[in-house]
Amino acid sequence: MAGVHPAGRPGPRHVRRRWQCRARCGYSRKDTDDFGNFFIVERAYSKRAEFDLRLDTARVATVQRLLASLRTRPVVWIGEASYEATLVFGFFKDFSISISGPSISDGTLTVEGLV
Repeated sequence: MAGVHPAGRPGPRHVRRRWQCRARCGYSRKDTDDFGNFFIVERAYSKRAEFDLRLDTARVATVQRLLASLRTRPVVWIGEASYEATLVFGFFKDFSISISGPSISDGTLTVEGLV
């Protein structure tokens, strides 16, 4: 992951690289009545991204503090700067970290977009 940036301001880059997948979270309703008839109400959706991370083990606490400070602030999340599809403006929903070794740790960051 290239970095996380509060809207309008550059931020630190503690995370080494790698983004994995993207999805969209839809809020449409799809229901079926007792006779098998479908009823679909189309509604908005938001981007959702799940990033696989590799970071320096020595910086795990720093990244946790950074994420805690951003928990209620809209942020531009950049998976790979050269791929527009990996840009998400929103909040992080979940962060998990596995301290895999003395120098490198692995983690997952889930981001839900506002648009």
